[in-house]
Amino acid sequence: MSEIQFIRRAWKRALAFTLAINVGIGLTVLIDFKRLPTNAVPDIKLTRVRPAAPAARVTTTPPSVRREPPSIHVLSPMLMSEVRVMELLGGYEGARITAPAGVAYVPATRKDYRQGVLQVNFLFGTDGVIHDIVPVEKRVMCGPCLEGEKMVHSEKVIRIDERDPRLGEFVDAAAAALKRIEFIPARVAGHPYPTHGFAECVFRLD
Repeated sequence: MSEIQFIRRAWKRALAFTLAINVGIGLTVLIDFKRLPTNAVPDIKLTRVRPAAPAARVTTTPPSVRREPPSIHVLSPMLMSEVRVMELLGGYEGARITAPAGVAYVPATRKDYRQGVLQVNFLFGTDGVIHDIVPVEKRVMCGPCLEGEKMVHSEKVIRIDERDPRLGEFVDAAAAALKRIEFIPARVAGHPYPTHGFAECVFRLD
């Protein structure tokens, strides 16, 4: 065998071996590539867009009661039922208000501004202190009442009733004003006797 033939055979074998290695490497790379997760286009899930929820309803809080105290008008120092009892017992004196002046038996007058009227019953205590201040359950219509029959339809005179969300504030303000009243309790046979008064508390609303 000549030297040239030996070189040719050796070259053929080397070429075949090189091709086999390249094919093996190519197959290995292809298999590994298929195993890898693709980072091409990601899956897109279509979701229905929900309309925005309607805005929550904004509730407005009515303005607070003015700090200005109401004017107090005590129109009766006792209930009719108490008057009858005292007349039967005899020798009685009704409760007498001593201060402040102009509170007892003086009706309120209409003003140019809006007035809110709160009618209340309360107790002239035997201890000289006013107790049990409670709004009347049913509107009282009387001659000296600001909210009398002639005033009911006036836009300037407004009755404060149990539906007003500020009712508690009105009652507290009325109670504070009433408790400033000084009085001598009613007496029967020389002894203090509790009686219930009726009053209108008039607030300025504007």
